[in-house]
Amino acid sequence: TPTPTIEAIYAATSLLTRTLAAQFDQMKAPAELWVLPDQHHNGSITQKGRSSVWEADIHAFVCDWLRERFEGKPVKHAGKTLWIDPAGAGPNAASVTYKRRWFD
Repeated sequence: TPTPTIEAIYAATSLLTRTLAAQFDQMKAPAELWVLPDQHHNGSITQKGRSSVWEADIHAFVCDWLRERFEGKPVKHAGKTLWIDPAGAGPNAASVTYKRRWFD
């Protein structure tokens, strides 16, 4: 199988990013989009080893987000796309980055 060119990878990523951004922009309810780059399914920001899928740190901040919604608290980053780096802070950190594409 030939290795895809950087142009082909960029084109596919760009199409996915534009499609996802367009769908996100159409949402009527307050929403925020979390992007965990370079992650496959069960993302992490600590990158620590774990013996079980449920030990992932993403579950803690997803549960925090859900609890806040059940408590009636507003979405903290309404309409924003949060870029949560693998070795960075979580979605509620003051230093969270807002961007939609890896090359922004």
